[in-house]
Amino acid sequence: MRTRALALMTTTALASVAPLAAVAAATPAPVAAKPVVYHQKDSGRTVKASVGKAFEVRLEVCADCGNSLRLIAPNARVLRLEHTSVTSTAKPPAVGGEEFETWTFKPKNPGSAAIRVTQRSAEKGGKVTKRFALKVHVIK
Repeated sequence: MRTRALALMTTTALASVAPLAAVAAATPAPVAAKPVVYHQKDSGRTVKASVGKAFEVRLEVCADCGNSLRLIAPNARVLRLEHTSVTSTAKPPAVGGEEFETWTFKPKNPGSAAIRVTQRSAEKGGKVTKRFALKVHVIK
């Protein structure tokens, strides 16, 4: 009799937990917010960023043409360069396509910093062919 009562209690307990497990399984995991991305068209702007909230600068470069981008390091007390990557729309072994260089920054402390990037040609003397500048005010 005790065994039957215990089995009935266990079945009842499991039946009440099962719907909760189904709800937990159906609840999507939180999705991390995508960082704000600044492009060439944003050059010359002044923007605000919050401490700890990463953002990206993504610029197109014609690497096939021999051009290269150079980041002039911003104030390290205010912004930290977290990551740099280069992506291309060309599928190997093809040559060409759009190529983008992306810098991910994470604001460390309140203050101001300037992000500057120059594009230089492959010609002798490497003339600056394009400039990017973004002033960032970091707030708490």
